[in-house]
Amino acid sequence: MALSIRRWITHIGIKWIIMMIWAIVCILLFKWTYSLYKYEPSFYYVHQMLGSWLCISRAAASVINLNCGLILLPMCRTVMTACRGLQRKMSLYTMRMILDSCKGFHIACAYAIIVASVIHYIAHVFNAKNFSMNYNRIYKNVNAARYQDEDPIWIVLGTVPGATGMMMMIILCLVVTSSIKYNRENNYNLFWYSHKLVALMYILLLVHAFRGPLRKQLNIVHHTPGCKFQNMSFPWPEPEFYHSAKSYSCDEEPKFGEIGCESYVWVSVPLIIYLGDVMYRVLRRSNTAQIVGTVCHADNVIELKMIKDGFKAYPGQFILLQFPAISAFEWHPFSLTLCPTEGSPVFSVHIRVCGDWSGRLQKLLFGDSTGEGEECKILMKDIHPKKIKLNLDGPFSSPMEDTTQYRLVLCVAGGIGITPFASFLNDFRTNEKYRKRFRRLYLIWTTKVVRAIGWFAELIHCLHKELWDFNRPDILDVRFHFTTMDKNLCKELPDSCQEYVRKRLTYGRPIWKDLFNEIVSCHPGRKVGVFACGPKPLTRAIKISCWRKYPQNTKFEFHQEVY
Repeated sequence: MALSIRRWITHIGIKWIIMMIWAIVCILLFKWTYSLYKYEPSFYYVHQMLGSWLCISRAAASVINLNCGLILLPMCRTVMTACRGLQRKMSLYTMRMILDSCKGFHIACAYAIIVASVIHYIAHVFNAKNFSMNYNRIYKNVNAARYQDEDPIWIVLGTVPGATGMMMMIILCLVVTSSIKYNRENNYNLFWYSHKLVALMYILLLVHAFRGPLRKQLNIVHHTPGCKFQNMSFPWPEPEFYHSAKSYSCDEEPKFGEIGCESYVWVSVPLIIYLGDVMYRVLRRSNTAQIVGTVCHADNVIELKMIKDGFKAYPGQFILLQFPAISAFEWHPFSLTLCPTEGSPVFSVHIRVCGDWSGRLQKLLFGDSTGEGEECKILMKDIHPKKIKLNLDGPFSSPMEDTTQYRLVLCVAGGIGITPFASFLNDFRTNEKYRKRFRRLYLIWTTKVVRAIGWFAELIHCLHKELWDFNRPDILDVRFHFTTMDKNLCKELPDSCQEYVRKRLTYGRPIWKDLFNEIVSCHPGRKVGVFACGPKPLTRAIKISCWRKYPQNTKFEFHQEVY
């Protein structure tokens, strides 16, 4: 089945259009700033000394300033959550696609800052060299060098822009190297702590141009740039004069002043929005959460049951957790598997033990009963929690919130990626309004071993029985796919759901083409919301399947969970 260009445009075309607009704005800004410093009369003399490197350095600086402002907006989690809530009420699919691409836009802005910073740095290296070589003996106030052929290194390090620029480049190198996928996945702490240095980088950015070496002419009216005041001429070729016959004036020497700082013009508004967002989140954290229950499941999965005064959340949202006993700085995102309701304020998350932070959390909660890095062997056993301080930030929006916007829903999960759907199914179980809204719900869960679903199987089984009581058993279609053979089959699962899982169990990965064709044949001409959370190969296969052209005009709208 061929890929549909129209479907591709529907799914990610909007994202690419926005990225193209952003790229065009960056290019036009670069070109405009380059032309300004090349042809603006105020920069005539400094341009004579530095040449095109002046224009390149200032044009790159404008791109840096623009993207240093834009990069903050996707990180305003509270603002993004409010926007998603607004578009959910208005059912704007285009807006949903834009919000889903916030992380990608953040990364794109980071790449632009990196490239522009390298260009800016190289250009200023040549500027320092030209300041030293092309020392202006006639109008000495325009010089950055103190004398002819001064060492360019001292020209750079002897100024505030030079010193702060070097510091910012060091911070940028740390952030970039720690953000590489391999480093981020293998040493998340380095990624987390290096990003904290960005706050210092913004402070340096705002003072970067203070007492800078670049000078502009202030008295254009009384001294036309390029005129030979008192018959003094330059030893290098001059460009054409920036004046007409009527405006020519050469009454006094040119007077020069600092260009001044322009970064705050670009960064101030996004920075104020971001700081406001952070302050709101800090105030919201003042009410600490309390752990009311902990459950240690098979396959190294920990369930935390919590309560917090005034906490409200919707299915599909996620929260950030911090345990001061483990780290005073680390916050980790987890999808809610149970949302608070009017009848019960309890909410929960499920955490896979697969790293140093989660290993220390396991040891903090259960002590030496389960050593760090060892498999959690207590199955479905509720242990009374200790008095452990827990800080919580959120809830925040995610693409999984939009499950309620469709009557036909396909949920695909890989491993622990089932957690975003757990809160939705819990709400589906208790909310009669949701049950009436849905026509069909497909849930496909791919995992390595049967025992990995022990903590979730009972929820699905109970939901299935309740749907039978409501005479709507066909609304839920659950399928389990296991990629490795398990000799114990379903024996490690609770007795109540062993038979239910066994009947829906298949070994091997799903054949996505057959699954999508089945949905098309059952629901011709319908719109299906597809939600995926799991490894990249899994989500990519689902995304490509949604782009394909299907008969009878059945549409699949793809959503992916991205923190």
